[in-house]
Amino acid sequence: MLKSSLLTVAALWVSAASYAQFVTNGNNTTTNNNVGIGTTSPATRLEVFNSSDAQLLIHSSGGDGTNTELNLLGGAAGASWAIGTNKTVAGGAADNLFFYKGSGTAGTKLVIRDNGNVGIGTATPNAKLDVAGSIFAQGGESHFAANGYSDPHPGVAHGVKVGSDGIAVNGNSLFVNGNIQMGTNAANSNLDVNGTIHTREVKVDTQNFPDFVFKPTYTLPSLKEVKNYIDEKGHLPGMPSEAEAIKDGISLGEMNKKLLQKVEELTLYLIEKDKELKQQRVKDQQQEKRIKALEHKLSKHK
Repeated sequence: MLKSSLLTVAALWVSAASYAQFVTNGNNTTTNNNVGIGTTSPATRLEVFNSSDAQLLIHSSGGDGTNTELNLLGGAAGASWAIGTNKTVAGGAADNLFFYKGSGTAGTKLVIRDNGNVGIGTATPNAKLDVAGSIFAQGGESHFAANGYSDPHPGVAHGVKVGSDGIAVNGNSLFVNGNIQMGTNAANSNLDVNGTIHTREVKVDTQNFPDFVFKPTYTLPSLKEVKNYIDEKGHLPGMPSEAEAIKDGISLGEMNKKLLQKVEELTLYLIEKDKELKQQRVKDQQQEKRIKALEHKLSKHK
């Protein structure tokens, strides 16, 4: 009997030594060992294991306005974080998941609201992702799926807006359906700029060039015809009037072609005048010779 009792005590002692030892002191129960729930070999201070569905429930039943938190404390000063829920912070009775630095909602760094909105640096996200601060993205690509959203300009409430209709910047620069508008929201062409453009070079593609002026088949209007046109219309033939230019603007490529055509016509006029001057110079030289010959004959009769 004594032998049997000793064996029982020994077995209980070995069994107790193999598991965590808990000490109760008032309302506190503590242990210096790892605690396993669903496992006999916990690898950390607390390990919960289930082969199909391991869950850990932290529950507060205090009603609306009650916080439920998981606090993470580091060894260094200030190394304190908390993950918790709060129903009334950020407005309204809603279950929100908060990530705090320190304790309390004043240190909120990230919040996930029950409507799916995520806030970083703000406890009141007004969109699916609301960031109060800078965003830095490096590597890879960023994609925006519109799925029916088409804003980017009405209301102009934000500095930069992205929608299915394009991108709006400060309400006056838009990138819409392949068109770019800067300083204006009137989409009249692929690029609309209400302001100054500073660039090193502009290249304009063209389908034709006014070298036809130098072809023998080209009829060069006489200077008299040009003068009559200017007297009647107030501008060069083939050029827009001042009123037309102010109303419709000018096409850079088309205007350069027109200007070049006028330069080429002017060159032909100069060539023609140079030819006439040379012919006149020959006539003048011939007349000068005749005059000298006559002067010489007259001198002999004196």
